[in-house]
Amino acid sequence: MKRILYIGGFELPDKNAAAQRVISNGKALRSLGHDVMFVGLTKSVPKSFRYQNFECREIVYPEGKRAWISFLLSIREESKFIEEYNPDVLILYNYPAFKFLFLKNKYKNKIIIADVTEWYEASGLSLFSTIKRLDVWLRMKIIHPRINGLIVISDYLEAYYKNKVKKVINIPPLVDVDEEKWKSDKKQISMESYNLVYAGSPGAGNKDRLDLLISALEKVRIQTGKDIHIDIIGLTKQQYIINFGKAPIENLSAAYIHFHGRVSHSAALEYVKNADYSIFLRNNNLTNTAGFPTKFVESITAGTPVLTNASSNISDYFVKHSEIGYLIPSLAEADIASGIELAVSNSKEEVYRMKEYCSKSNLFFYNRYEKDFKDLLDG
Repeated sequence: MKRILYIGGFELPDKNAAAQRVISNGKALRSLGHDVMFVGLTKSVPKSFRYQNFECREIVYPEGKRAWISFLLSIREESKFIEEYNPDVLILYNYPAFKFLFLKNKYKNKIIIADVTEWYEASGLSLFSTIKRLDVWLRMKIIHPRINGLIVISDYLEAYYKNKVKKVINIPPLVDVDEEKWKSDKKQISMESYNLVYAGSPGAGNKDRLDLLISALEKVRIQTGKDIHIDIIGLTKQQYIINFGKAPIENLSAAYIHFHGRVSHSAALEYVKNADYSIFLRNNNLTNTAGFPTKFVESITAGTPVLTNASSNISDYFVKHSEIGYLIPSLAEADIASGIELAVSNSKEEVYRMKEYCSKSNLFFYNRYEKDFKDLLDG
């Protein structure tokens, strides 16, 4: 049994995708007999609490330039928790480079592992962009190859590090399918309309192309005459316009595009469960290729097939499990429209069969990956 301290920018218990990931990883580690404690960030008063039988601590999220500089360079808070808990293993989640170096050098007697879920491209010439590029380069190219092991989220990252780091395991976002939030109450799906859902946030650089999605959806509605609706969870119409501009949204009917803004994670999952399909589209760039979409995992686990283009290595899942939805070949409007049209050409009975397949697949249940975590920590 090892004592493991998992530290990073996750907001416990479930305020961001990072928190969802680390808790599920923690469950896999705990099932192997290890003791896991988490140290995350909070934008309110830091507190100590238990969540799903894990000990959890918090560090305050920095506000203002001075606080950010201190946060990026100081390991005082982390050291306090390390000295208190005395772990055998430190798992650092997407950790700032200089803090990572300081922790690595101070705690040479610990097993140091990085959980790597991103490779951001910082554009622009501002001071912030320059610092971000330096941080990413130092972390990805210099620090990671010099530690004990990596937990990576995609095939791209696994391929990049497999000959550079002794132990690398490839772990997509995982879930605990036994949690109540994944269970469906078997509501009768609408027979009159087809209902799509987008749940998330377009993120920096509009990683999710809602503009292309809405434009193609309008085209399909006109061409097929079918009653197709979409619930957009995570941003308001005003936020959409700020991100993407007024066209074409200002000319489209609010009767079928429903903006709900930001809601709780449990409420977002209810929208996903009740949809015929979830849908998201992503640009093909380094950030999206190196990452892995949490919304893909959550949709399938919630029992809703997915319409999306090939980002990260999710195309592998469509090859092995054709019932989980439809892969859109490109971001061209004609291809997006064809994908939506294909999906809504299914009878509601066929949609229901696909939903049943997704909910029973358990593709991302954490217990499928226990051996990988065992291999990482053995020896």
